[in-house]
Amino acid sequence: MPKYGKTIAILLLNALSGYAEVLSWNVLTKKSLISLLVVAHPKHPWNPRVDPATLHFIEAEDGLLYPLTATGRLTVERLRLNRPQLVNNRRQRAERAKELMLLQRANEMVLLLENTNREMSLPKFA
Repeated sequence: MPKYGKTIAILLLNALSGYAEVLSWNVLTKKSLISLLVVAHPKHPWNPRVDPATLHFIEAEDGLLYPLTATGRLTVERLRLNRPQLVNNRRQRAERAKELMLLQRANEMVLLLENTNREMSLPKFA
């Protein structure tokens, strides 16, 4: 294996997974650079029937979608998934989910307190 063979292999592996991470430009041949560019710039956006969204995007608390892969980046750009209306909708949905979780926790606490109160009010037998 040539001195830089491992670097090229890692680089192409990263490109195949959608991450165009250039580790060392000086070791790339023209052929590997072309194949890297073809893989790193997909022609088609994300297909939800093929891959889960979590593979290509991450949703921030502020409602923005951040691409994790080249396919994710293409999809966010082409479909304009960070439009203000969509970002606002995602932010509101996240807030509602937090409120629901807090409400569920509050209900659990009420049940625990009721059970504790009931147990404490029972007569104690010696």
